[in-house]
Amino acid sequence: MTTSGPARQRLAWKLTKTILVLSVALGMLLSVVQIALDYRQHSEALDQLFARIANTAVPPARRALQTLDPQLAEEVVEGLVLHDAVTAAYVTDEFGETLAAIEKPTKSSATSLLTGLLNEPQRQISAPLSAANLDDASVTGELRLEFDMNQAFLPFFARAGRMLGLGLIKGLVLGLILVYALRRLLTSPLHKMTRTIRTVDPDNISRAPVTVDPRHANDELGELADTFNAFAIRTRELLESHAIAERNVKESSSQLKLIMDTVPHMIFARAADDTILQCNRAFTEFYGNNMEALIGKRHSELQAPISETEAEQLKARYDHYRQKLKDARSENKRLPRQYEKMLLSNAIGDRRWIESMQLPMESLGRDCTLVIAHDVTDRIEAQDKIDQLAFEDLLTGMPNRRLTLDRLGFDITRSRNNAAYGAFMILDLDSFKTINDSFGHSAGDELLVQVSRHLRQILHEEVTIGRIGGDEFGILAPDLGKQPSDAATGAEFIAQTILRELKRAFSLQAGEFHINSSIGIALYPDADSTAESVLRSADTALFQAKQQGGSVYRMFTESMKLAVRQQLDLELDLRRALKDSEFCLHFQPLVRVTDNVIIGAECLLRWNHPNKGMVYPDVFITALEQSGFMLEAGDAVIDLAFGQLQQWQREGVWPQTARLSVNISPSQFFDASFVEKIIQRLRVYDVQPTSIELEITESTVMQDIRGTMQKIEALRSMGVRFALDDFGTGYSSLSYLKLLPVDVLKIDRSFVKDAIDATSNDAAILQTIIRLARHLKLEVVAEGVETQPHLDLLRDNGCDNYQGYLYSRPVGAQAFRELLLSRRDALTSV
Repeated sequence: MTTSGPARQRLAWKLTKTILVLSVALGMLLSVVQIALDYRQHSEALDQLFARIANTAVPPARRALQTLDPQLAEEVVEGLVLHDAVTAAYVTDEFGETLAAIEKPTKSSATSLLTGLLNEPQRQISAPLSAANLDDASVTGELRLEFDMNQAFLPFFARAGRMLGLGLIKGLVLGLILVYALRRLLTSPLHKMTRTIRTVDPDNISRAPVTVDPRHANDELGELADTFNAFAIRTRELLESHAIAERNVKESSSQLKLIMDTVPHMIFARAADDTILQCNRAFTEFYGNNMEALIGKRHSELQAPISETEAEQLKARYDHYRQKLKDARSENKRLPRQYEKMLLSNAIGDRRWIESMQLPMESLGRDCTLVIAHDVTDRIEAQDKIDQLAFEDLLTGMPNRRLTLDRLGFDITRSRNNAAYGAFMILDLDSFKTINDSFGHSAGDELLVQVSRHLRQILHEEVTIGRIGGDEFGILAPDLGKQPSDAATGAEFIAQTILRELKRAFSLQAGEFHINSSIGIALYPDADSTAESVLRSADTALFQAKQQGGSVYRMFTESMKLAVRQQLDLELDLRRALKDSEFCLHFQPLVRVTDNVIIGAECLLRWNHPNKGMVYPDVFITALEQSGFMLEAGDAVIDLAFGQLQQWQREGVWPQTARLSVNISPSQFFDASFVEKIIQRLRVYDVQPTSIELEITESTVMQDIRGTMQKIEALRSMGVRFALDDFGTGYSSLSYLKLLPVDVLKIDRSFVKDAIDATSNDAAILQTIIRLARHLKLEVVAEGVETQPHLDLLRDNGCDNYQGYLYSRPVGAQAFRELLLSRRDALTSV
């Protein structure tokens, strides 16, 4: 049992000391406030006094100066220094000459230092001695007085001393009174309560052990006694529950250990000196040892027998993290976590990628670090495989288009820095499409693999060969010479070698094949070469080679560059045209064969060029496709068509059963949001779906039969019609035609044009297509009807509708509106 400490440590003594100090301090503070107020009043009084002294002396001093009377001036200054505070007086004329002056020594006192702290030791006052109101206005001078501020403040210092003494006495008296009251009301009852508490037995608490005087039953002392009694009883309850909690903690610890051992991640705690404090089963399995053998050892020591290098790396990483923690603590920053990845070998020597997180924690009162690590080798290998797939052609194992262009861009920069020239070639297999279409994709794939292997065999290792798309290979030949002519010679030699070697027979499972190939060559670098520009130049040269029949190579020339420049200019113009909405629609009537009644129209795209006027699609459609603008242009066509149809329907010139036909490009049709776009525009423009007919080509359909059917069905279910455009020029697969959910079959103009020629087979083809459409219950539209014999032939063979110059050329929206109004009677009968 403890006893009370020394007297100076007891609460009564501390309170007594504190109260006395505070009381005296309060008394002194009040005295200081009074002194400060008195100081202010005394300073103001001195200012007024000094001013009165000076003003009183000015008239006689002015008179002495005007009369040049030194004796009068001496009397003035002598009278001034009679004042205790005045130490010097001077009367000077307008030239600064002293007419009279007197000085007296400054009296020293104990308050001089204090005066210097509160104020300046000496103060000087000047008063002008002007001759205003006198006859001689030219006479002027100055009266200058010096005051001893210590003498001036002596009364103030006397009062201040008395105030401080009284404040000290008041504080002491107040303090003693408070100490006496506090002892009776607080410290004595507390002392009595303390003696009672010492007698309490914590093992035998059955009732309230502490009582207080009834006078204190309802104040803080009574509350303290009640609180202690409740605490004593609660302590007994807590001791009992602590034993239960201790048993639960042991059970929870066992369960946590089981969970940690079940987790596949390695979890361990290491001390500040890197020794292992705790670890789970995954950690022991990594090092092939039991937990007892690992705990207490440094992690780097466990790794050293497997790999000294890895052990040193571990130690360096841990040292680095320890320094980061030390810096954070010294700067009072949040303790950082550390994430890292490194290669570690396990007990059997397998090198594994380990990703770990280190975070600071406290265990058993000491700082340590919790490390959670897991094996990410499989994930990294999978990511490496994905990266490989991103840059490698899956079929041939060659670099793909992306990697080939990356290497081309790198070599362009390198060649420019080294003043060297290289060449990029595009190799195209002229016969590939025939083999692929005739013998299937497996034969085509087999051919591409054999060609890629053969190219590797015949070309040097420094030459990069990549598959850049379909049956096209990109060939990057660096460092062919210091002059363009030398590089051209080297590139031509490589091209000749490739063409010669690829003329050999290739043995495929489908048979033995001979192929032809064409090559386009572009040299680099020039002033503004980029990978894309060199690729475009090589592609232009390849196009020239194929235009000449194939099996040749062509070098990109300046004349070809003009064509490329024109192509680029066209693409720029198209970009501006899309931005500035320069595209518009013309409409060609769709006419019923039997009675020449307009039953709809086909939208045809036109470009209203600001300088060239109206430009037709054959000029820009291919450029739209190659530049990637076709999707944007197609969306613009839909907006224009639906908007125009909305206007005609509101004006009442468009009959309910008529339809507006819109051509859909492959890129537009296969856009993932195509169906949603059509539905959204039907709602925006508030047009009837039955008034819309979308035209797609056979080649579009054949790219993805299943996807095509799903999109067509989705829109047909709303009432939108579909037409198969240019039938007969593409695949013309009857097996797919009978499955396609289309409404209209449009016969290509090439069959209609020569159908009336007796020597042509087109008439028989035309008849067959019409009969086939009728058998499949499809509406037939013939395109390109230009003469009456054409129309008569179509009518005789049962064709439903036609388009062509015989009835009308494509016209603008206003002209077509007038055409509709002129045929209103016929339209209303549709």
